Amino acid sequence: RRNAKSLTYSQRRNLLQTALIMKSDNTTIKSIDDIKGKKIAAATGTANAQNVKKFGGETVSSTDFSTI
Repeated sequence: RRNAKSLTYSQRRNLLQTALIMKSDNTTIKSIDDIKGKKIAAATGTANAQNVKKFGGETVSSTDFSTI
């Protein structure tokens, strides 16, 4: 039988930064709620793509940012 050991774990931390980049003359998106119904490019399989769907946007998938 193994001796019991006491372990201390740190708190889990997730850091995620997201930026929405658009043309400077675009006045239709002022907050995250404004992406509803809009087509938004996001790299396939990322948290950004999931967030677009979460807020009602349509994801235009890409695996390479050079094609966006």
